[in-house]
Amino acid sequence: MAEAYKLAILLYWRFIMVEKGKSSDKICQLFLNYLEKDDFVGAYMAYKFLQMVIHMQGDMLIIKAEKI
Repeated sequence: MAEAYKLAILLYWRFIMVEKGKSSDKICQLFLNYLEKDDFVGAYMAYKFLQMVIHMQGDMLIIKAEKI
């Protein structure tokens, strides 16, 4: 069931730091669209991907701080 949502979100998932802003904006839009349609499974999946972006950005800040 969640696989269809995962595939839709993965179209916009990017690991490159420069593209994260663009991909997270699109995933956030998907999240809001899912909520509008009362599609809570899709909203939850998009939310989890957004959490991963935030976590990865935090890890990058720690790595940069350690290099100083």
